[in-house]
Amino acid sequence: MRGRKPKPPDLRALQGNVGHRPPSSAATAFVAGAPDKPEWLDADGSAEWDRLIGLLCDESGVLSPADCGILICACEHYSAFRRASRILAEKGDTYETNGEAGTMIRVRPEVRMRQDALRNYQRTLTELGCTPTQHGRVRRLPDGQTELFGIKKLLG
Repeated sequence: MRGRKPKPPDLRALQGNVGHRPPSSAATAFVAGAPDKPEWLDADGSAEWDRLIGLLCDESGVLSPADCGILICACEHYSAFRRASRILAEKGDTYETNGEAGTMIRVRPEVRMRQDALRNYQRTLTELGCTPTQHGRVRRLPDGQTELFGIKKLLG
């Protein structure tokens, strides 16, 4: 697929209809609310879950229980980043090996693990609308409103 990825209908509606195109018929009801935190997250992942839930529920109101999977991904990537960072803080970024050519200095595998985890974490934050670029584009739901498209109002 070429070009930009399509935005979810709920995020597109919160950002406003800049192009003045008619809304997609694929728009579904969006119920705001926090998903339940998985019990198996480690300490770093659990702390990041709480931080993201506070950010996404309080400031933008764009989070729904359907977003549990991407939140878990973000928390797991953050946790992997923290684990690799702790190992590197303790052991350093390089290690020495002795071979036929003499002593060589090599980069620890945790350096790559930390880079990959940080890159994946940034990507999941982008999907959630938490990057500075995305965060400035999202508008908050009106006070007291939990449904974006107002399906209950239409159905009476």
